Amino acid sequence: MSPDALPPSLYASRSLTSFIQELDNYDPNDSLCEGHEETKGFEPEIVVKYMQCLRGFLISARARIIEAQARTVKEQLAILSEPIRQLNDHIFLLERGGERTPEELESILTDKIQSLRQWREQIAKLAAELNVK
Repeated sequence: MSPDALPPSLYASRSLTSFIQELDNYDPNDSLCEGHEETKGFEPEIVVKYMQCLRGFLISARARIIEAQARTVKEQLAILSEPIRQLNDHIFLLERGGERTPEELESILTDKIQSLRQWREQIAKLAAELNVK
């Protein structure tokens, strides 16, 4: 490891912090809107890409926790397994679902963000714990 490289636990903490920031800052009227049309962001491929980005933060953190070989790895990985599973399930359903209106996609994503917020405190605690290691 180069002297400038951050330890894996700090990278994991940063990934989790980015995930939490996405949850905290989610605004359906702003988060995915691209271009001039107000609903342009609520297209299936853009919603799936956004959910994959959220999942990426968690998977990145999980990989860094494993790399760090932290003492409480099993407990830390258990915290991340359920939100990752939920995102995988929703991404799978969206990728294989029929045509959805922008309003339906917005509703699905807003519901998903709300359900992920149940993990916020546990993940924030984990991020803080990893930040000091």
